[in-house]
Amino acid sequence: SVESFNSLGPFSPAKYTTILLDLPGFGGSARPPLSWGLPEYGEFVGRFLKKTNLEPYGVIGHSNGGAIAIFANGSGIIKLSKLVLIGSSGVRSTATFKKTIHKFLAKIAKLLVFLLPKNTQRKIKKKLYTKIGSDYMVVEDLQEIFKRIVSYDVLADAKKITTPTLLIYGSNDLVTPLWQADKITGELQNSKLEIIDGAEHFPHKEQPGKVKKLIEDFLK
Repeated sequence: SVESFNSLGPFSPAKYTTILLDLPGFGGSARPPLSWGLPEYGEFVGRFLKKTNLEPYGVIGHSNGGAIAIFANGSGIIKLSKLVLIGSSGVRSTATFKKTIHKFLAKIAKLLVFLLPKNTQRKIKKKLYTKIGSDYMVVEDLQEIFKRIVSYDVLADAKKITTPTLLIYGSNDLVTPLWQADKITGELQNSKLEIIDGAEHFPHKEQPGKVKKLIEDFLK
């Protein structure tokens, strides 16, 4: 939801107009009519900009929003002067412990909740999936979309990006850990990585003052 950015407040109002966009299936936006993957979400952002006649100076993407921004910029759907990635996801090419534990927890969850009331089942599933950072799996209607999203790796798209890029990650982020930040940074041609000490997957909510200053200095 766009509400996750409320903690940052406006960016130098005299200079910038900030547009917050709820992606389909989140916040106030209806879910997509089909099971979208990362390319479809990137194309949606392109259509949104065209329909509203916007030519953005910069784009800020968090987590999956960052992966979408990498795809859209790398494939030429959106043209930017600056790109900001906060806890960006999108590194899928390496088998990780997180993927293994995700499958394990999913199987255990099904076994544990099989005999419980439906309402209780939903609550338990939500806690488990939220714990491992799988936002899409919380909403049953979006599970097929989640599977398509996590099958797309953005590193090839990152390699095509020449846009100056600021990456901001939390030092304690378990959802998109620092090794993923290093992978993305290594593919970008013009990038700077900033680590927010003590922050987890939402550094812009946990330490908004520090994150906002980094972004505003970068946008200058």
